[in-house]
Amino acid sequence: GFSGRLLLLGPFLESDINEIIKYNVEITIFDVDKLIYLENEAEKNNAKIKVHVKIETGLHRQAHPWC
Repeated sequence: GFSGRLLLLGPFLESDINEIIKYNVEITIFDVDKLIYLENEAEKNNAKIKVHVKIETGLHRQAHPWC
């Protein structure tokens, strides 16, 4: 089987949270609301969820504004 890291670069559905936790998927965060949601779900499930934070650096791609 696969034993490496799995990073989801696109958005995720909240209905997929059980699979995200089960398969230890790293999630890309574009906004604070999703980060808060993941934090609450991790706490409810006594789990850790790894995140990759996208920050807007001026190229106007999909990311959270720095300020």
